[in-house]
Parts: sequence; structure tokens; C-alpha cells
Amino acid sequence: MKFIKVLSLTMACLLMCLCIASCGSNAVKVNVKLSVFTRDANGEENLLCGPFEGEIKGTTDNPPTVLQAAKEILEANSVPCEYDDTSITSIQSEKQGMKDGETYAWIFTLNGKEPQNTRSYNTTLSEGDVIVYYLTSIENDNPAGADTNS
Repeated sequence: MKFIKVLSLTMACLLMCLCIASCGSNAVKVNVKLSVFTRDANGEENLLCGPFEGEIKGTTDNPPTVLQAAKEILEANSVPCEYDDTSITSIQSEKQGMKDGETYAWIFTLNGKEPQNTRSYNTTLSEGDVIVYYLTSIENDNPAGADTNS
């Protein structure tokens, strides 16, 4: 009887270890960098905050995104920001919208390139990615494929 209890306990421990191992293999972590700039009507860039670094966590089914990274890194560095489910709307009180008769929006680049046909909430990240957000006039600077709603 004692042998069966020990065997049952051993099997239970083995199954628990297998469950933990299989759950952990689904985890994804990426280290990324983030900087935030404003760009005036003349195209001049001014650093608003950063550069910052952060480790962003996700899973293979729900990988880390540009929007997730921006939110987590800005919050971790006590930078005030506002956002909704799909975009950044304000960073350090710099809001998208009408200003001086022009429409300004938060756009981003990933590794120096403007992503094509994607938005920040569904652009997934890889290890070492560099994200740069810009508040820019979309009348004067609307790069092809840029996510004008971040």
C-alpha cells in the first residue's frame, strides 16, 4: 500500500512538472528601445523623452506589440501617457489633434522604417527592436503606410 502511495505521488509530481514546463515554453520576452520625439511643421525633431529600454512579455499566441511596449515602457519611466485599445493619444501632455491649423498625430517607426499597412496594436516585436514615436503634422509629413493613429 505504501508503494502505491509513493508511486502515485511521484506520478503526480511528474505530471505537474510537465504542465509547468509546457506552460513556460509559450512565454515570449523581448528587449526593446523606445524614444519619443515631436516634429514641428518645418520637420525639425525635438526629443520629448527617452531613450528608454524595457523587457516586454507576451506569449506565442499573443506576442508583444509596439503599443504594448510604448505603454509599459512609458509607465515604467513615469512618463504621463494616454491611450486607447488601438493607439497612443498623448505623451507628456502632447496630444494628437488640431494645433495651429494643422492635424497632428502620433506615428511610429520600427527599426528606422515606417511599417506598411499595420498599426501599433498589431505590429509585433522581436528581440532588439527600436521603436520611435513622433508627434507630427500629417498634412506636411504623412509617410506612406504610417500609422497616423499610432
